[in-house]
Amino acid sequence: MHVYRRSDVLRLIGTVPWLSPFKRLVALVDEEKRLIELVEEHARGICIGGAAWAKLHYGLREGLVFKSRREGARVFYLLREGVYETLLKPSYAPAAITEVQIENDLVKLCFVGLAGAGIALLGRAAAEGVYDAEVVEEQGYWKAKLSIPKCVKLMVGVDDTDTGSEGATWALVNECGYMLESSSETYYVDNAIVQLYPENPFKTQNCASSAIALGVRPKHVEKIQERIIGFLRGNTRSTRTGIAFYVGLEAPKLVQKFLKRARKELVDVELAREVAMKTGIKLCSFQEERGVIGALAALAGLGKPEVVARV
Repeated sequence: MHVYRRSDVLRLIGTVPWLSPFKRLVALVDEEKRLIELVEEHARGICIGGAAWAKLHYGLREGLVFKSRREGARVFYLLREGVYETLLKPSYAPAAITEVQIENDLVKLCFVGLAGAGIALLGRAAAEGVYDAEVVEEQGYWKAKLSIPKCVKLMVGVDDTDTGSEGATWALVNECGYMLESSSETYYVDNAIVQLYPENPFKTQNCASSAIALGVRPKHVEKIQERIIGFLRGNTRSTRTGIAFYVGLEAPKLVQKFLKRARKELVDVELAREVAMKTGIKLCSFQEERGVIGALAALAGLGKPEVVARV
């Protein structure tokens, strides 16, 4: 039997050629529903095949996994708390998530795997975002217990930061997420560009809003919101910029319905305000308010970027 602590795994990187560290693990928590969205960037952040394999085997809709999706080398798992007992079988069922717990400021996970899936557990133990890890191997059967700091998912929708001749909302919002990840304890985990009603007479040109999702420690949410407002206020080229903030693993159903309407017809600011008030979403605008319509709608585009990009 071999036992590896996270510190042991980190020392092995570069000396064991088949150890390929994962780029990052982020645990986004809904405490009330006791749900966790685990965001996993596979080996070196570029192993698309490994991510596809992991989504297939770890992301089966049984046990502790409600659903999963993959974007490139990044896999999103929606998990429930609990313990799942299963027998592994080479090729058919070579890996599983067997335990998920929220404990104080940490999310504790247990992965099991055979052979190469076990080596991947060493890679997970080395990932950015992992607070502590213990990986045990015995006769080709691997088990990893990982502790990851608890974050919440801060969803940010933005619209109308550009003019017909200057600026691009999708690019400004992307740079905002990149800036936050580079300069604070924030993880930029998701992004969507949302096509709205193309015949809108108030549109700039392409009539699309944007949204990003950030993994943020709960005590830092207000500070990060203030930084986003400051960044956009200082860089927008429009007088109609709107921002929407929501903390949760997915947009409320009322917002999802609002997005469907905003993609098919002209909607007004009053309806956006009403939906935001009913769902606890914070709206912000700098001068004129029309931008809050697209900003609110954009929140519901997170998690389905290919669908909402279409006309």
